[in-house]
Amino acid sequence: MTKIVRNEIRKRGFFGHIFKWLFIAFNVLMVVWLIGYFKLVGDLFSSQSTGAARTGATLGGMIGTTVILWFWVLGDFILGILAFFTRGRLTIIEERIE
Repeated sequence: MTKIVRNEIRKRGFFGHIFKWLFIAFNVLMVVWLIGYFKLVGDLFSSQSTGAARTGATLGGMIGTTVILWFWVLGDFILGILAFFTRGRLTIIEERIE
């Protein structure tokens, strides 16, 4: 019995590769930034001696984390759309397997 297998292949162009690697590099940069920020906030929190100072460090850390996450979401949205629309044309390859 003959079976037809269809494979979908997309070939990116020059700008497609640029936007894909920008998307990946942006995500790596944001992870590094978030980890570095958490280390900074942790050191700041542990150096505080009063309860009010620790509360302020906690709230400031939460606000800063929210700002970083908003930058991350906005950047991923923009670069993700660009990477999606530059991914290349769809080519379907059919193979017959017996």
